[in-house]
Amino acid sequence: MKERKQEAAEKRRGQLQRSLPPNVVVVDNLKDYKDAVCDPSQKLVAVRFHATWCKACKAVAPAFYRAASKRPDVRFVDVPVSESNAALHQGLGVPSLPYAHIYDPKSASSSSGGPSGGGGLVEELKLTRRCIKSFEKRLDSYLNGYCDLSDEGDFRATEN
Repeated sequence: MKERKQEAAEKRRGQLQRSLPPNVVVVDNLKDYKDAVCDPSQKLVAVRFHATWCKACKAVAPAFYRAASKRPDVRFVDVPVSESNAALHQGLGVPSLPYAHIYDPKSASSSSGGPSGGGGLVEELKLTRRCIKSFEKRLDSYLNGYCDLSDEGDFRATEN
């Protein structure tokens, strides 16, 4: 029975994988997650945690995949929650869905490194339709090596 469920899940994952941009990987267990996030050949990894029954998760999916299509040098990882991997979401500290992590292998020495010492976790954020532009800006800042402070308020020096 367990083998049959596992085969059905792999079949669904394979069908979904064929319809996604080539740099999107769907994972549903810790081993696959580690393999996807800790791959040293990738510049940057963007992870989306979601549930198939969640309306907000479904609403942001097309924007997440468009972001992946625009950024072929970034690995995008889709992690749907299920009974078999709920501990993965909890272990990674995912507080709500949809949620995102951004890992940068250049930050591997950071204290918030990825699973098993892989790329450093550099961002954690909600990933709703309202937040997708911020998510894309953050990705671009790591890709291009700059921080855009224009949205963070006015940082003019004060005179004494």
